[in-house]
Formats: sequence, C-alpha cells, structure tokens
Amino acid sequence: MKLKRILAALCLCLPALGALQGQPEVGDGEPPPEKPDASSLKPRPEDDPDAAAWVARLSPSRPQMASVEQGPILRHCLSPDGARLYFFRDLNAEPPSARRTRALPLSPRYVLFSASPEGSQARVLETGFDALAPLFLEDGRLLVVTRRLDLNGDGKVNAEDDRSLVICGHDGTAEREVCALRPTETPLLLWKQGSEVLTAEFARDDVNGWIYSLSLSKGERRPLCRGFNVSLALEDGSLLIERLVARPPEEGVPMNPWGRRWPMPDEEEEFTDDTQPLPEAGLLDRSEHVLLNPADGSERILYSPSRRARLHITGEGSFFGVQESSSTINASRLPGGRFTPARTLDTFELLIVDDAEHYGARQPSLRNSYFPLAWIAGRGLLAVERSNLKTRLVLVDRSSKLNLLLISEFGYECAGFCASADGLTLAWLSLEDTNQDGFLDPWQDEARPWFMRLTQR
Repeated sequence: MKLKRILAALCLCLPALGALQGQPEVGDGEPPPEKPDASSLKPRPEDDPDAAAWVARLSPSRPQMASVEQGPILRHCLSPDGARLYFFRDLNAEPPSARRTRALPLSPRYVLFSASPEGSQARVLETGFDALAPLFLEDGRLLVVTRRLDLNGDGKVNAEDDRSLVICGHDGTAEREVCALRPTETPLLLWKQGSEVLTAEFARDDVNGWIYSLSLSKGERRPLCRGFNVSLALEDGSLLIERLVARPPEEGVPMNPWGRRWPMPDEEEEFTDDTQPLPEAGLLDRSEHVLLNPADGSERILYSPSRRARLHITGEGSFFGVQESSSTINASRLPGGRFTPARTLDTFELLIVDDAEHYGARQPSLRNSYFPLAWIAGRGLLAVERSNLKTRLVLVDRSSKLNLLLISEFGYECAGFCASADGLTLAWLSLEDTNQDGFLDPWQDEARPWFMRLTQR
C-alpha cells in the first residue's frame, strides 16, 4: 500500500518538474542581455574614435521650453531645419481634469500650431476633422490634409465628408488646394524634389492597398505598386515599401483566424470541408520591406522579419529602425510550487539592416526600448534609450561593437522625441498627469514642448 502511494506521488510531481525545467530562469536583478551576433552585419571597424571625440566635444546644452498655451498636444513633428515644432490641438476638447463634465463629446475641431524656442505658440491652419502630420517641401512650405466643409449636408463635419490636400506657407499663408483626396487615401512622403507626393489607398478587402504617385501641379495619380506604407525615398530614386504578410495557416485549425469574409450562399465560390481559403494579412501581422525601382517596376526584398518592424532612417548605405523584442520579460514561473501568471514587458530593439543578407538587432538592456531619431553625417546614429525611470540620448557609433555613447539624460516625464534632418536639433514633450489616470499621454494630459541644440565647444 505504501509503495502505491509513493508511485502516485511521483506521478504528480513529474509534470510540475517538467514545467519548471521549461521556464526561463529569472533572477532578482535585470536579466542578462543577449550576446550580439557580430557576423550578422557587414564588417565594421573595431573602434570609432571620431564619434567618441565628437561626443566629448559637445558643449553642455541648456534645453529651452517653448512658450505655448496649456493643454494636450497631438501629432507633433519637427521641421527638417529644426526651426519649428508643429502640432495639433482640438479646440472642442475638454480641458484635462480628473472628471469629465460633458456626456457626449463634440466632434473634433483640429488646428495646426507651431512653436519655436525663441517665440510663442502661433496658429498656422485649421484642418477641421483631420489631424495628419504635415509634410515639408524643400522651400519651407507645408502639405496639409484638411476636412473643414460639410459637403454631404448632414449638419456636421465628420469622417463622411471629403478631404482636401492643400499647400500653404510655413505660417499658413498663401493656402492653395491641390486636389480632393479619395476616402481612404493618405499622403505618406514627398518625392521627386517635392513635385509629387506618394499616397496609400486602402482597399476594403486588402489591408495593403495601392501606392500612388500624385502630382502636386496637375493633381493626377499614377499607381506604383501594392503596399500600405512608403518608409523612405532613396537618393538613387528607389523606394522602400512596406507590405503586410499573413501568417501561414496552422495545421488542424478548423476555421480561418485572420478574419476573411466567408462567401455568401448566392456567391459562386464555394468551399468544402477539405479546402479552406488562404489567410489574409491583417494590421497586426508582420510586414516585409521591399526595395522598388519605379523606373522599371522591379522589386527585391530587403528585410522580411518574423516580428513587426519599421525602417525609417538610412545612413552610409545602412537602414535603421525598430523591431519588437524577441525576449519576454517577467515570464510566468512557478514560485513555491504554484503557477502564478506575471505581466510581461514589451520592449523594442534597435534594428540595423545592411542588405538582404546582413542584418541584426541590438538591445543592450532587455528592459529598455531603443528608438532611432536621425543619422548624423560622419558621426553615427542618434537614438534614445527609454526605460521606466528615465530616457537617455545616445549616439550609436559606427564600430563593430555599436557602442552607445551617452549625450544627455532626461526624466521619465519626457517623451515624444524627434530630431531635425541633420540630427543636431531635438524637440520633445514634457508631460504632466493632469487627468490623474496614472498615465502620461500627450493626447489627454498637458504637454510642454522643449528644444535642444547639439553644438561643439
């Protein structure tokens, strides 16, 4: 009888021991970072003394706060020359507070503003229902999307009304309408010295849609390729396109989990129990990055990750961006012999792509996220390292070690960092939890713009 009890106890313990062996070991401190694979990138110099000397010669910069009105700030962006920070405000929004007094909020009424370190807040242009970040032409003018007129006659301006693409000066003067945009068309990037703008039009049955080239002088469109985003327009005329890719179907799954619409009874297409439709890409799927030559329409895949990633900076032949981290922090474990679920921490890696065969991700600290800002010519990549307590501004040098050279540190309330085209002017927002919800959100809390210039001694 005792032998049977012992055998039964062993059978109960074996599954728990197997589960314990399958769980990662988590220490009290920060988990050790993954060792980078240097062979995944192209050969680089062992050291970068020029970058280290440039950081050492930086003069202590004093941040300057722009004089703006109190309130939330939406979709801020810095002009390429770093002279002005553009942002939106909703004039119909309630002021940030712990309580909301209006049961039904009014339709948004967005206005584009600008601010500079030397001046105060200046009103640029009222855009109505839309708040898309403006695009900057080389002569300083802005390309803005507006939706200000009740064209369908329902008594209000909302998503049912048509949008217009307009050009105006940096201060909103000399406004001129280019053309009317299609319902699902979004401007992405200026092209061909600002004579054309690349747009994406989404289809109801395909999240990728089409990429168009829209002439700013004639208002005519020309289809280029399938995709949902244009990340970069390179100097050789090629474009870096993003396409969403569906996950492969899982064996044994009885239904399509990607949300494809099954055919109605009156449709000709029919499916049997043995055949199922191929999965379709969704907005939460990964995207592959394709280099397109618009001259002949040829394409080649630059990077096809297994996780979501975004490339938006190029310098010295390489591409830089962010990617979802491959490591999970605070994984579930079995303390004291019992299963206790723990909250995971999602972080982002610094992504570097040299070409289709040489790429890699860097994340020196698994608990921090890394976001590239701009490429500083002859120096390296300007980036921020974000943690729960602070943000560090660093320069990623061009050596094989990809050292992170510290430039400055900021508090946890600083967020939304952006840089000028040369990377020497920075802007960010300082947030205050005015609605007392425990989060810092520039769309809901009061935000203050700050500027800083990187100069040599």
